[in-house]
Amino acid sequence: MTIIRRAIKARCTVALVCLFFPVFGNAVPIFFNEIHYENSGADINERIEIAGPAGTVLDDWQIALYNGSTGSQYGRKHLSGVIPNLLDGFGVFSFAFDRPHLQNGPADAFALIDPFGLVLQFLSYEGMVSAIDGLALGLSSDDIGVSEHPDTPADFSLQLAGIGTVYEDFRWSSPSENSFDRINPAQSFHAPTTPVPLTGTHYLLLLGGLILLLSMVFKKRKEVPKIIRETRLNTIPLNRRRKLSHAVKRERLFGSPLKNAADNQ
Repeated sequence: MTIIRRAIKARCTVALVCLFFPVFGNAVPIFFNEIHYENSGADINERIEIAGPAGTVLDDWQIALYNGSTGSQYGRKHLSGVIPNLLDGFGVFSFAFDRPHLQNGPADAFALIDPFGLVLQFLSYEGMVSAIDGLALGLSSDDIGVSEHPDTPADFSLQLAGIGTVYEDFRWSSPSENSFDRINPAQSFHAPTTPVPLTGTHYLLLLGGLILLLSMVFKKRKEVPKIIRETRLNTIPLNRRRKLSHAVKRERLFGSPLKNAADNQ
């Protein structure tokens, strides 16, 4: 039951995010925000950070890792947690990668997958990657355009910079001191100040949610009388229950005597 509740909660979060932080064109409201995959000496502190609207439940989301040499998936992390409110209704949440470690390139990729199994982002560093398996099968990555090197300090990372609310508002910057689980130094989130007009997609989401809610209500209404009938039946002695059962069967086969008499008049 706990798994079901978590799945429902995650799906509701996705619907609400799409409703109140709508996607225009290919804009992505929940996105990769920071990554560290290579440094001088043995690689340490490897992490990937997600950014998005505060309150977004990340349970049942995934990050899949892809090898650029083969195009195959070499790792996957199931996410959990809630994005905190760090600035104007937005926040970040990072995840450590130690098993497996993030590969150092050239051309390795990482995909952000929502609870429905949809790939929201497929990014790569040091070249483009074409996925041959997993949920990103058939997709080609977007190279972020910056990279880390064998001499990158262990406490550095690649981060988004700029002002906005969706991925397309920002740009990747060269390695600098990491800011995992904090807003990046050169980044600022500003929520829309004017109401966003509803599109056909939002009306479909609202209609789907209403249909789901009504179906749950009617299902419960059907279950309650059944429980009441069973409870009442269990209080009747067994021999009396048998007589009632035979009476019901006769009425179904031959009809009610009173009703039949009324029909014959």
